[in-house]
Amino acid sequence: MHRLFLSAAIVATATSAFAADAPVVLDQQLEQPHISGYGEIYLGGLHFSTPGDDANGTAAGGAARINFPIDARWNIQTDALIDSLWVEGTNIYSYGGAVHG
Repeated sequence: MHRLFLSAAIVATATSAFAADAPVVLDQQLEQPHISGYGEIYLGGLHFSTPGDDANGTAAGGAARINFPIDARWNIQTDALIDSLWVEGTNIYSYGGAVHG
């Protein structure tokens, strides 16, 4: 009879001890962001027409953007672009770039 009470007391003590312990949550390793970006190019034709005169032209250009992560919430972004227009032997072009965070 004493063994039954002793066994019941041990079981009751052990189960309450497990219930009182809070589960330990380990910090999960977050995956670091990767370098990302994109590029684009275009090429097209133009036809200007006015009464008595017309002209043909070509347009071309492109752009690129790249993101470099430096922290979980911060990144550096670089942009570059170029555009060009050729009409009847005349070339008009522009290019540029930017870096920002």
